[in-house]
Amino acid sequence: LPTAAERAAGKMSIALVSTGNSYCGRDSVYAEAPIYLTPVVGFSSPKLVGCLPFTTNFVDTDVTRDNVTYFWDFGDPASGTLNNDTNRNPTHTFNAAGVYTISLKVVSKDGCDASYTRSQMIEVYPIPKAEFSYDPKAPDWATVALPKYKFKDLTDNNGFVIKSWDWDFGDGIGKSTLQNPEYLYKIIDPVGDTGWRTVTLMVVSEKGDCYNEVKHDIYIGPDLTVFIPNAFSPDEYVSYPILKFMW
Repeated sequence: LPTAAERAAGKMSIALVSTGNSYCGRDSVYAEAPIYLTPVVGFSSPKLVGCLPFTTNFVDTDVTRDNVTYFWDFGDPASGTLNNDTNRNPTHTFNAAGVYTISLKVVSKDGCDASYTRSQMIEVYPIPKAEFSYDPKAPDWATVALPKYKFKDLTDNNGFVIKSWDWDFGDGIGKSTLQNPEYLYKIIDPVGDTGWRTVTLMVVSEKGDCYNEVKHDIYIGPDLTVFIPNAFSPDEYVSYPILKFMW
């Protein structure tokens, strides 16, 4: 094996010795041979966990390396040709939830190679699929006489616990963090306050703080109208809006 000094010099001495026999005497010859060092392989990543789609970069930790070839394997065959990369510090996007093992092979200019694998280095979490229902529904929308809606969370959590619900009821006022809230819209003008509201639900999963949101439009209709005969003209009717229900 080469000595430390020979390694530093990049060459070592090799001796070929002939022990001789009854016809030939002992002899030897010396030569110098180059020493090619095996690359030292290591890498890191600033982000190891995240939500879909998850993008991170990988960094070669040997800052002195030069004139080498890189062969990366991101453990993500579903990404096709993007599963491999030959850049020194590549970036990769994972489009499926799971745990990924990353490998790097480095080949020096002299043909010496070494590999390094980090098992289960990357973990990618699915995002929840936010959804909700509301009541009442079309065509029996709520009206300004009773502008109240009930909302029910229907989120698909993809196997992970949902830790928070953030509702925005679309009127610039109402918000809630309940899973299944009820909301009574504030009506000031029984005519002008009719119309559509966009309700938004954002959910956040406990694992990885992955979030998703969904929006639905609900409608607040005008007051119901009843027709009452005119006492002075029984054949004529006068319409009266119902401004309040008394129960």
